[in-house]
Amino acid sequence: MKRRITRMSIHQYALMSGALMAVAILPVLIPFMLFSIWAPDLENPDMAGFNGWALLVLPVIYFIFTYISVAVMCIIYNLLAPLIGGFEFDLNDQ
Repeated sequence: MKRRITRMSIHQYALMSGALMAVAILPVLIPFMLFSIWAPDLENPDMAGFNGWALLVLPVIYFIFTYISVAVMCIIYNLLAPLIGGFEFDLNDQ
């Protein structure tokens, strides 16, 4: 049975997407933090390494920007879905 998504909950989609991106960036940030601690900073002594604050701030920044961009995309989707039909998917009743 084919179903269509005609409206997306803006806050819920944006909140979940932002949370997923904030958590998904952690496995990338932790190795960068460790490598910057171990690597000598020979070229530019004024430049600080990858501090621990970035481990806290960058997921928050990812969350904010993902939330805003997904919210905008949901608003656009909600405006266009009545005109062109929205996403279509198959659903099996079992």
